[in-house]
Amino acid sequence: MTKPHELENDRSLKTLVRSLTRSQGKFSLILVRCNYTGLRDRILQQVREQCRMEVGELALLPSAETLYTTIVQDFGEQPTEAVMVLGLESVVALDDLLGATNKVRDQFRSLAFPVVLWVTDRVFRQLVRVAPDFKSWAGSPLQFMLSDEELVGLVRQQAEQAFAEEPSFTVEGDEWIRETTQQTRRRGDTETRRIAISPKISFTHDELEAVEQDLHSRRQELEPELKASLAFIRGLIYDRDNQLDVALEHYQQSLALYPPLNSLPGGEVLDTEKSKLYQQGIVLLHIGLVYYHKGEQYWSESRNYLEQCLDKFEEAQRRDLVAKHISKLGKVLRGLQDWEALQNLAEKALELHQNHGLPRQLAEDYGFLAEVALKNEQWQEANQWAKQALEVREGRKQNPPLTPRRRGTGGRREYLTLSEREQGVTQREQDARTTTTNLPKLDAPDCALYHLILAKSQQKLGEKQDAISNLEQARDKTQPHEELSLYFEILTELRSLYFEQGQYLEAFHLKLEQREVESQYGLRAFVGAGRLQPPVFRRGEAGKRRREDWKIVEDIVAASGRQQDVERLIERVKRPDCKLTVIYGQSGVGKSSILQAGLVPALEVTSFEGREAVPVVVDVYTDWVGELGKRLLDEPGCRGGFSQSISDSTDNLSAKPALSESPDLPTILEQLQQNEQRHRLTVLIFDQFEEFFFVYKDQASRRPFYEFLRQCLEIPYVKILLSLREDYIQYLLELSRTTNLQGFDDDYKNILYYLGNFSPADAKSVIENLTERSQFYLDPEFLDKLVTDLAGEVGEVRPIELQIVGTQLQKQKITTLKQYQQLGTEDRLVEQFLEDVVRDCGKENKDTAQLILYLLTDENNARPLKNKAELAADLAV
Repeated sequence: MTKPHELENDRSLKTLVRSLTRSQGKFSLILVRCNYTGLRDRILQQVREQCRMEVGELALLPSAETLYTTIVQDFGEQPTEAVMVLGLESVVALDDLLGATNKVRDQFRSLAFPVVLWVTDRVFRQLVRVAPDFKSWAGSPLQFMLSDEELVGLVRQQAEQAFAEEPSFTVEGDEWIRETTQQTRRRGDTETRRIAISPKISFTHDELEAVEQDLHSRRQELEPELKASLAFIRGLIYDRDNQLDVALEHYQQSLALYPPLNSLPGGEVLDTEKSKLYQQGIVLLHIGLVYYHKGEQYWSESRNYLEQCLDKFEEAQRRDLVAKHISKLGKVLRGLQDWEALQNLAEKALELHQNHGLPRQLAEDYGFLAEVALKNEQWQEANQWAKQALEVREGRKQNPPLTPRRRGTGGRREYLTLSEREQGVTQREQDARTTTTNLPKLDAPDCALYHLILAKSQQKLGEKQDAISNLEQARDKTQPHEELSLYFEILTELRSLYFEQGQYLEAFHLKLEQREVESQYGLRAFVGAGRLQPPVFRRGEAGKRRREDWKIVEDIVAASGRQQDVERLIERVKRPDCKLTVIYGQSGVGKSSILQAGLVPALEVTSFEGREAVPVVVDVYTDWVGELGKRLLDEPGCRGGFSQSISDSTDNLSAKPALSESPDLPTILEQLQQNEQRHRLTVLIFDQFEEFFFVYKDQASRRPFYEFLRQCLEIPYVKILLSLREDYIQYLLELSRTTNLQGFDDDYKNILYYLGNFSPADAKSVIENLTERSQFYLDPEFLDKLVTDLAGEVGEVRPIELQIVGTQLQKQKITTLKQYQQLGTEDRLVEQFLEDVVRDCGKENKDTAQLILYLLTDENNARPLKNKAELAADLAV
C-alpha cells in the first residue's frame, strides 16, 4: 500500500515535470521546498529520468552574492532548457543575495528558460521576508517530505555513520587539522564545495532542525540511544562551525542521554553493550578535543576527558581505538609539561602501536620519548629517539628500532632492539615494523618537531652545523597556520644559531618574519619599522567566512587608524570615473601598511556590482613584468588564463607556468580582459612606486610601463593604484607628458590621494585598537602621556614613530606611567630600538652600522632614498 507521503511526493514530482515542460523557452519561477539533501538528490534523479528537457544544475557557493549574475555566467552562453538552483541554504550572506535578487527581478525575464529554486523551510521564510516581489512570481511551492519511517531511518543512518566513520579530527599543537571531503561540481568556471565533518556526516543545521521539528509534529519518539546520537550529531555540526561552547553542551547532553549499561553479576559488561561504551568513548574524545582547542587554560579538562575516552575503549575491548587515539592525550600532556606522565604514556603507546599502529604513530611515540629526554637533559638519548622518529616518519630504511625497558629497582632505562624483545611476536607486529621502507616522504608538522628536538640535542652536543641543517628542514616542513607555537620556536632557535655563527643577515630576516607572523595572528600589537600585516583567518570552513572575515578586516583597518582612508579608497575603486589613483605621503606615514593590511583584505571581501575584486600588489620593480605576471597568476580568481595561453591546456586550470615561461605584457593584458569577461574587477596596486624610477633611470626604459598603464586603463573593470613618497611625485609629470592616460587632467586633483600623520586623537585610538587585539593593555593615564609626547610641538604623530615606540614598550612590558617615567621619554625608546638594530648587525659591524644609520638621514631629519652603490660611496669617503 502506498503511503501518504509517497503519494504527495509523486504528485509534486509530476507537477514539477509538467511545469518545466510548459515553461520551455521562456522564463518562469518555480519554488520547491525540501529540507533533506538525500531526498532532494533522489527527486533530482527522477526529474532527469522523467523530463525530456535538458535541465542544468547550479550549486551555489557559500560565498555567492548574486543569483541572476551567477545564472547568466554559468548558462548565458550554454544552451539549456531549465535550471535547478541548489545550495541557497549554504549561502552565508543570504539576505544580501535575496535582496539583490529582488532589486533586479525584472532582469530575470530576459532568461529563456524556467528557474527552479530548491529551498529549505528557513530559506523559504527568508525569501518571503526579503524578496517578496520576486517570490510573488512563483506559484505555491511544491513540497517533498520524508515519511515517518524514513525520518527515523535517516536519524539511525546518520548515527551509525557518525560513529562508524569517526570524524577526522586530530590535535596538532595550536591548530586542529581537519580532513575534509570536497564534493565538487564544475560548470564552466563555477565550483561548489560541500565540506563535511567526515566523509559521511553531511547533516546541516537546516536538516537537523527539520528532523527534530518533523518528529515532534508527528509525535514520533526516538529511543534513548538515538536521542543521544542526535545530540552528538548536533554537537558535531556546531563543532564544525567553530561554536565550541554550544558544541560542548550537546556533547554533554549526548553523554547524559545514554541509558545505564547492563552487566553480568560480576560487573562485566555484556557484549551487546560494548557498542554503547564505544559510542560514549567517541563522545568523550570530542569533548576532550574541544577543550584542547579552547586554549591552554582548558588543557587539564582535555586531559581528563581523553583519559575517560581511553578507559571506555579499554572497557569495550577496543585496543585498536586506544592505539589510534592515545597520541592525542600525549600531545595534551606535552602541552601541560607533565613529562613523567608523558614518558609512561609513550612507553605504553609504543607497545600498542607495534601491534595496532601505523608508522606515523610509532614516530609520535619516539618523538614523545625524545622530548622527555631533552627536558631531562639526556642529550644523547634525545638525539637517538629523534633520529628514530624521523626514520620511521619519513620511511627511511633503518636498523631495528629501539624500545625502552627498566632494569633493576632503580628504574634506570636501557634500550633494546626489537629483535631482542620477547619471542613469539606476531606477523602483524613484524608488518608494523617493516612497512616504513616504502612510505612517501611527508612534510608535516610532526616531522618539523622531530627535526627541532634533534637540532636542540645536536646543539648541546656541539654539532652546530648539523643543528642548523635540521632547523632549516624543520622550518621548511611547517607553516604558521599549521602549528604556530612550534613555528615560532623553530625560528627562535634558528635565529639564535645564525647569529652565533655570524650569519647576521639571515638572523635578521628571521626576526622580521617572526614579527610579521605575530602581527598577522594578533600576538604583536606593534611592528616597529615594518609594515602592518593582513589578518590570518584561522580555523573555519572555506566559503563560510565572508562576514566573519569582514569583521576581522574592519578590526585591522580600525587598528591602523586609516578606516576613513580605506573607505574612501574603496569608494574610488567603485566609481567608474576613478580608473587611476595616486596615493602619496611622507616617508613612514604608513602607505604600504594601509594598502597591504587594510585595503587589500577589504577589497577581497567587498563586492563591486556583483563582481569579485582581484587585488594584485607589486612592490619589486627590477623585473616588474615578471613580478606582475607572477602575482596576477597567483590570484585564485585569475588561474586559467595564463595556463591556457602558455600550455594550451584546458584540463588543469590552476597549473602555473615555470619561471622561464613568465608571461609577457600581451599575455598579462589578455588575462586582464579575461578577468573582465569572468565578472571580476582587477585592482593593480604598485606600491613603493618611487623605486621604479631608481631601477629605470631614463625615459626610454620607462616607456614600456607607461604604455602598459595606458592600455590597462582602456580595459573595463581594471583599476590602478600608484603609491609613492611625496618627494617623488614630480616624476609623474613625465608620465603625463609622454603618455595620453585616461583620467589625467592638468592639475591632477582627480587622481591624487594624500596620506598624512595621525592627529593625537587618532593616534590614541590606534594604540587602543592595536593593544586590544593583542591583549597588551596600557594604563589610561600612561596612554595620554605617551600620545602627548609622540605628538610633540607639531601636534601630529608619525605612524612609524608610534610603531617603533610601541614595539619597545611591548618588548620591555611597559604598561604604566611609572615604568615609562623611570625609563625616560619616548626618545629613549627610539634610541633603544636603534641600538637593537645595530646589535642585530653583530659586534664587529657596530661602527659601520651606526655610520650607515647616520648616512640614511639628511640634515633635515628626512630619509632620502639611497641605493647600495650610493651608500658604499658615502662609506668610502
